[in-house]
Amino acid sequence: LVWSPSAAVSAASQGLSGDAPVVAVSPDGGHLVLVWREADPAGQSSRILLRRSSDRGNTFAPPILLAEVATAETALGPPHIADVGQDVYVLWATTTLSTDTSALWLAHSDTAGETFPNSAQHLHTVQGETQYHLTAKANQVAVVWTDPGQGGLFVRQSNDRGQTFEAPERVEDGIFPVASAPALQVTEA
Repeated sequence: LVWSPSAAVSAASQGLSGDAPVVAVSPDGGHLVLVWREADPAGQSSRILLRRSSDRGNTFAPPILLAEVATAETALGPPHIADVGQDVYVLWATTTLSTDTSALWLAHSDTAGETFPNSAQHLHTVQGETQYHLTAKANQVAVVWTDPGQGGLFVRQSNDRGQTFEAPERVEDGIFPVASAPALQVTEA
């Protein structure tokens, strides 16, 4: 096994701090997709960015801006990514501090992360700060999240590559006061 030299892929040199990096590798190993969150040191703005490599990480295309907030009133949660070959999905949350609500957003690329032609899709809003996870396989996409306001764990599923989603379904009854660190995997039926 031979590792290539390290390469900087974020804009930390512009005075921004980056965190929550996530990498996905296509099922055939042909491309890599990186997604991360950046913020200015004062916490006044943050953004979610994505870079793609079509040569197994030797070079990367310019960053694609997926989300940006320019106020300390709204915070971006860490991104999650799922790569199903040509379909790349990115999930994140925006938390509005004054209303104590979190909205889940999903961006979809059908060009292996090369472009994201449509604006992000709003999936759900919860009371409080949420934790969430994303998974995908073939045409199926599933998102799971915690809902502190309702005290439970919820999931939404799509069987058409994220074009439409079923209604949220409670998968944990809220007996315990706090659900955390949800994870999900799509498997064969």
